[in-house]
Amino acid sequence: MAIRRSVAKRQGLPSVVQLRLAPTSAQADALAAAVQVCDQAATYISRPAWQQRTFALLDLHRPAC
Repeated sequence: MAIRRSVAKRQGLPSVVQLRLAPTSAQADALAAAVQVCDQAATYISRPAWQQRTFALLDLHRPAC
């Protein structure tokens, strides 16, 4: 049986997968710490992005001089 790719997959659109995690308490702590670091990074880049009204990904990668 052949697996057919959907039109969306042929056009390169990303897939979304939902899953339920069942981490140990140590893994849960590590996940929470990782989420906190990601949140801090997003806040760090969000402030200058809003100040400069620059939201394009490539523009955010290049510092304004």
